Amino acid sequence: MGYKASPLTLNIMKKLNIKKVEEIKGFVYQFDKASIASLVPVVVESSKQDIYAKNIT
Repeated sequence: MGYKASPLTLNIMKKLNIKKVEEIKGFVYQFDKASIASLVPVVVESSKQDIYAKNIT
């Protein structure tokens, strides 16, 4: 079943230079907290256009 990716998802994928949504999970499990925290600016920027990101910030 396919879902439309949110702007937050698309921005994270762009930042991580990945092609599939499933790869985000791999990033989270593979890298340390500092690497994951580096996505905060993406979440903040995305919150301007994405309700899901806005609820995170």
